[in-house]
Amino acid sequence: SARVSQRVIISIKMAQPIVYVTLITMVLSGFALKVDSNTLSLTDLKTHGLKNHIGVDRNPLFQWSFDDTSQDSHRNWKVDAVELEVYHAQDLQWQANISGQARQLNYDGPNLISLSSYTWRVRAMTSDQTWSSWSDKASFVTGFMKPKEEFSDVVTFLGVPYYGSNDYLFRTTFHVESTIESAYIAVLGLGEYQGYINDKSMSQDALMRQTVQYDRRVLYDVFDVASMITPNSVNSIGIALGTWWYQTNSSYFYSPPFELPFGERVLGCLLRIKYSNGTIQTITSTTQWQQSRGKIVSDDMFTGEIHDGRLAQPEWFAPQFNDSDWHDAWTVSPPVGLYNLQNRRMAPIQARRVRKALNMSSPAANTYIFNMGYNAAGTCTFKVASTIAANTTLYFTHGEALNASGTLIPSPTTPARRNKGPNGRVLETSAYIVAGSGSEVYQPQFVYYGFRYVRVVTPVAPLVEDMECVDVFSDLDPVGSVVFAGGAQNEVTTVLSTVQTAITRTILSNYQGIPTDCPQREKRGWTGDMNAVFNTVLYNFDMQAAYEKWLLDIAQAQAWHNGPTGCVPGIAPSFMGGSGSMFSDPAWGSGLVLLLDEYVRWYDRLDVAALLYVNATAYLDHLETYTSPLPNLPEVKMLLNDYPGSHLGDWCAAIDGTAHVSSLINGYFHIQTVAAVGRLAELLNQTSDASRLQARQAELETAWEATFFNTTLQRYDDPYWKNVTVGGGPNGHLPVQTAQALGIALGLNKDHMQQAGLALATDVEQVYRVHPATGVVGSKPLLQALTTTGNGDLALRLMAQPESPSLGYMALNTGSLWEQWEETTVRGSRNHIMLGSPGAWFYSHVGGIQLPTLPNATGWRYFYMQPTVLERLGSASVDLHTPAGSVGSAWSVDCSSNPAYVVNTTIPVGTSARVRFDTTVCNMDNITISESGQTVWDEGFRPGVTGVAAGWRDGQYVYMLAGSGSYSFQVMRS
Repeated sequence: SARVSQRVIISIKMAQPIVYVTLITMVLSGFALKVDSNTLSLTDLKTHGLKNHIGVDRNPLFQWSFDDTSQDSHRNWKVDAVELEVYHAQDLQWQANISGQARQLNYDGPNLISLSSYTWRVRAMTSDQTWSSWSDKASFVTGFMKPKEEFSDVVTFLGVPYYGSNDYLFRTTFHVESTIESAYIAVLGLGEYQGYINDKSMSQDALMRQTVQYDRRVLYDVFDVASMITPNSVNSIGIALGTWWYQTNSSYFYSPPFELPFGERVLGCLLRIKYSNGTIQTITSTTQWQQSRGKIVSDDMFTGEIHDGRLAQPEWFAPQFNDSDWHDAWTVSPPVGLYNLQNRRMAPIQARRVRKALNMSSPAANTYIFNMGYNAAGTCTFKVASTIAANTTLYFTHGEALNASGTLIPSPTTPARRNKGPNGRVLETSAYIVAGSGSEVYQPQFVYYGFRYVRVVTPVAPLVEDMECVDVFSDLDPVGSVVFAGGAQNEVTTVLSTVQTAITRTILSNYQGIPTDCPQREKRGWTGDMNAVFNTVLYNFDMQAAYEKWLLDIAQAQAWHNGPTGCVPGIAPSFMGGSGSMFSDPAWGSGLVLLLDEYVRWYDRLDVAALLYVNATAYLDHLETYTSPLPNLPEVKMLLNDYPGSHLGDWCAAIDGTAHVSSLINGYFHIQTVAAVGRLAELLNQTSDASRLQARQAELETAWEATFFNTTLQRYDDPYWKNVTVGGGPNGHLPVQTAQALGIALGLNKDHMQQAGLALATDVEQVYRVHPATGVVGSKPLLQALTTTGNGDLALRLMAQPESPSLGYMALNTGSLWEQWEETTVRGSRNHIMLGSPGAWFYSHVGGIQLPTLPNATGWRYFYMQPTVLERLGSASVDLHTPAGSVGSAWSVDCSSNPAYVVNTTIPVGTSARVRFDTTVCNMDNITISESGQTVWDEGFRPGVTGVAAGWRDGQYVYMLAGSGSYSFQVMRS
């Protein structure tokens, strides 16, 4: 949508009683040729990356993708124009036509009305001058287009004017006179809340938590509650308010501790009802609302929840509830970040995937341990035996592992600090005090845990079915799938499939409104963890809305913390404290720039690039301030190991589990940051910046290669490594695998790459017996580096390794990934995503689906399809739903037959791909390629196959340029 100059746009803006028509270079009738006569379908309609989004409070960005519904997909199909219509009620609000293959468009019609419903649809004209059918209508509901005037200045902010960890309940009643047309409620609840209309949950079981830089912005939610309201009757609003990060016990992280980091827990609420006759009724939070304590005695996201069943008030949110013992609601100051009030612009946290206990054991008297099957983030419901006496306290503890004796190893709930508990850690203290009512359930309301096992201390033996748990995570839509099939290679495919499942489960466990490090101990947004794995996450889930929010979190943390100008903290939001509150390691801080670059190119979001470009350049300027002359090339200044934030490097490497700070690593991220900002500058037409940064990138790359490739060792190595104390321990020597993987990833010298590839393969296979030695930095390019240098089979063996240390060992044993490669009960989480970066290899190399760093590739308009065909694997099928449409890559190989291997590809409408074939598979060298029986390559390109525009050979590879459609390529010996 930012490339307006490349498109022909017609827009009709309708605002009764005047119709404004803007025509640019062509008239609307020029599109009215043949209508509804082709099989093109426009699908996946979204607004700012969300389907049917409720709460849009900015100019809507409409997005869609193209799909060919015919059984025989058209080849090289292109879209010449797109028409979009927006409706308010049944009235056409705005219409626009765009020439070219547009997949998104910013709304440019009349002002939108707050808390109102709109629908929109889209269709397209293909190159044969026929129109598709209209898409199904998508919808969106606006939030507050003027949040200060329409919400902040209207509501009274209620809350708890002191620090405390118990919950508070708020309620009011209102009368609805007649039939309603619509009803939307907006809620701002800090730190978290659960809301009800009558006896129904507003959020449909979503957990309404928000984790943001609270002094920079706060969020509100909008819910459609029309179906929950009873006409001609008294109705009620009930909201329970918890603490979350906004008012957690800060002594876990800060020294000295302080209470109220951002203020009192606060609630603001506005319900707007529109009746069928057009009149409006508005109910807002006021001091006439009623307030009471609930049954939650202690609510803390780290230590858990203590419920006192004796204080329960059943149906406290219902209209008929007697609240005469409650008091008028207290008023509190508005939240400090209210000046930047925004709608929650990503999917909420949901309770999904019910887990039933596999079995129950009793290692001690009155102690019962439930095995919930696998390790994940979630919460549980426990049925209290009716025979347990009133006033009895039941204790609950979650853990990831058991001791050899079968007793639980409790999960520490905070980082090692000066507090009580093993290794200075705070432990969980969840409990339930029995009321004795005969039918009671303990279900935490505001916290979540990371666990596989749950220990219950109770005087009455429970049944195994008394415990039921549910996984909790941000509601991210899957976009990728990987299927392995290999006949006799069953053990390999079993491990690979288990690893893939563990990767996606660990991603979800660690997405709780922000990407977290772990769900049981810290729950903090370490930027380095996500910097390592964002490619893997993008291949598996639709992250458009979630990553936009997270990028803004990092940018606001960059401005908030007390470090030098431009420095990106290692934790965002930065109020979470720890070592990330000031300088951060380059492998952590660069996450803002590297994720921004990938995000913009993946989703074609130039608006986000424009918004955060100043943050990206500020971080790069910060790095440049701390560069030092290279000892071997003093005329070139590079980021070396003397950078003040260097304290992690290749963190948690398999060889020793320690930090590995290195000038080689810092220089690598310096180059990557310069390159990423340069690409952003080019996309934003910042030509001066782009030229300057391209020159700087070339200078750094030449110097890096000259400095870190050791011609004597014939591999990459850091000559400036220092054995100093970092990260609380010794600085380990950079693993050989990490150094080679980073050098190969930069791809600066082909001869050096091949020598490094040999060194890498030797280290993996002979020194470490097909096990990794890498940490969080080196693991990301490890498999890609092996595959790029001709060792794809070794990469496969490494990924399918079932013995420790390996991802396979983790996945097979806990169903999740860990913080440390080695199994330990003393240190490390067993639900950490940071080592999951190799998961991208399934898509980028096994499937071969890659988005190149080319300006014309943004939004997946053009991509690479270069699968790595592995005889040991036999076959693979990889699918990815991109912003441009669905991409498919499937191959199978049998070297005893001819064709030796087959590659099936799906390329979305309006895109093109470079498809690569490896001539060394099955030791063929000279190959013939046919597509659906028609020769397309035989000692050279053979034109004539529809959709295949060109073919050429470069070294061991044959390349084809193909347009949209489905293809089946057979590769045979010549």
